[in-house]
Amino acid sequence: VRPEGDLDRTNAAALDAAIDRALQSRNDLILDLSEATFIDSSVIQSVVRAAQSSGRTHQAIVLQLGTAPLFERVLEIVKMEEVLPRARDRQDALRVIQREPASA
Repeated sequence: VRPEGDLDRTNAAALDAAIDRALQSRNDLILDLSEATFIDSSVIQSVVRAAQSSGRTHQAIVLQLGTAPLFERVLEIVKMEEVLPRARDRQDALRVIQREPASA
């Protein structure tokens, strides 16, 4: 899932729906926020919900941030690393997923 632009409460439902569709495929998921220009707390809530859903279905989710130091800091403050692993690029995300338990 690769949303772009400003991500806030006005489009959080669309992000949730995209994440849900991806998880329904029973594949692991890379949530790529590299092209996001802004995130708010509703997006953080979406990420937490995705992590909870993936835990119930034993799917891996990796949060890919690319070169978004501001997002890194925000996610560090909210201790997102305790919820989801992070990656800098797609290859790194795939390496992280391969270390995660496979889907059941």
